[in-house]
Amino acid sequence: MKNALVAISKDGGATVSADAQKIMQVMARRGIAALPRNYELVFEALSGRNPELSADFAALGDQPRQAELDEMGFYHRLVGHCGVAAVKAQTETGALLRGLKEQLATGLSHKRTFLRALELTSRSLREDDTDIAETLASLDYLTAAMTEFVTVETALGKTLGDGAAALDKLTRGLGAVEKTMLIDKLTQLPNRIAFRKRLDSLYAEGSTPERTAVILADIDHFGLVNAKFGHQAGNRLLKRLASIFRKSVKKNDFVARIGGDDFAFVFSDVDQNDMKAISERLRGTIEENLVFATSDAGADATLTVSIGVALSASAPSAAQLQVNAEAALAAAKNNARHPIRFAV
Repeated sequence: MKNALVAISKDGGATVSADAQKIMQVMARRGIAALPRNYELVFEALSGRNPELSADFAALGDQPRQAELDEMGFYHRLVGHCGVAAVKAQTETGALLRGLKEQLATGLSHKRTFLRALELTSRSLREDDTDIAETLASLDYLTAAMTEFVTVETALGKTLGDGAAALDKLTRGLGAVEKTMLIDKLTQLPNRIAFRKRLDSLYAEGSTPERTAVILADIDHFGLVNAKFGHQAGNRLLKRLASIFRKSVKKNDFVARIGGDDFAFVFSDVDQNDMKAISERLRGTIEENLVFATSDAGADATLTVSIGVALSASAPSAAQLQVNAEAALAAAKNNARHPIRFAV
């Protein structure tokens, strides 16, 4: 969130910002529970950055049910609501497995009962002094036990079949939730979470990856596009850039949208000279690309970009690699004469 919800007062204390007050007022007026994921949803709806989300939220009316809020948040891929969906699916999976375990335990119990009955009947039939009445009684008991056993086994088979189908559905659901949590809804690029997972995977073996580099790119003054032409124009522009970026990276490289107008790239098998060329080419691609900022083609916007570059050779961890790239980006943004900076 670019607008801080909590500000620091002159005496160092925390004060609630105007944005936070507005969010809390809307939530109180509409009877929305004070949950972190609901704050996220209301903030995004009021910010206007996602017109579709804003319209959906307005259409809910007063006193929306939490299930409706969660469904909306999941549809629009808000992190908090995706997390809730994942937990719910995992809980349902656990409950289903516990139920199957109980069914199996019941089936095993009936099997043991039947085996005991079979053993007793067999022993009875082998005894010379067993009369016909006792033998028939034993057979009747065995028949009843067998009937119950078959009934339980049939029910267990159906339960296992239904359970397998339900588990398959839940597994697909968990996969969809995970995919949703890793994809930016607007651009369909990987998001910040996916970017960090990618960095973590580079260091998964416990050693520093070789010939790997990260680029963080921030579009300069992007807020002016939203202010002048509206968020829809800004969204179209971001999607256009995402399409360009996606086509600009090789198969083993990586690009993500990690913020409003912030993008991240991971390149493999590169050195500093390669990254100088890649950074210049990336910057030129953005700045030379005229993007229609409105659907009426009323104006074109030539974009500039600030770029920070970090090489894995100087970063012993994924966190350090990201910090180095962020520091380089900050240096680039603070000096328009040098829009591309490498981490020292």
